[in-house]
Amino acid sequence: LKSLDLPLTGTREVLRSRLLEKASQDAAGWDSKSVMSWLQIQASDFHLKPETLVLLSQNEFDGPGFMSLTRGEIKEIGVTPLGQVKNVIRAVEALKTESALLFPG
Repeated sequence: LKSLDLPLTGTREVLRSRLLEKASQDAAGWDSKSVMSWLQIQASDFHLKPETLVLLSQNEFDGPGFMSLTRGEIKEIGVTPLGQVKNVIRAVEALKTESALLFPG
């Protein structure tokens, strides 16, 4: 979060809104750092374990890469507990929805 010049304190909603303000384009234009910043803010909402975040970070998904992840690819990168696979899928779908709502067509 520090690299995005976001405050280290504040509510999740404040951080979320600041992250979105910092993104000059929708999530389809995000780099891997922006994706990981969003995931770190959202981790508790989607019950993502630290190990899952590490696996996602190691694979350096940019916005389009993250939003196109499939169940098979999530397993391929090493996310094996079914619950975590489903949680990542929910995060992918949420980012797609959030991006479409904030940056339509």
